[in-house]
Amino acid sequence: MRSSSETNLKSRITRLLWVGNALLGGFVALVGAMTSSAALGDNTMLSLLTVRIGALLAAVGLALTVFSVWRARSSATR
Repeated sequence: MRSSSETNLKSRITRLLWVGNALLGGFVALVGAMTSSAALGDNTMLSLLTVRIGALLAAVGLALTVFSVWRARSSATR
């Protein structure tokens, strides 16, 4: 009995960490999207670099969010 409650608690904590990781990934994707869309200025080389960095952040954040949600859902079904 005690072992099953410890396993259940461990599963809940693991799921909570994956959901937190998904939220963090979503925030990184949002910052990346805002960075790439707000790249205005007189320096065209810097603007191009900002757009690339923003797009990279958005892609990595989105991938991290999708992976974290997938892991949270798979740990919930166990």
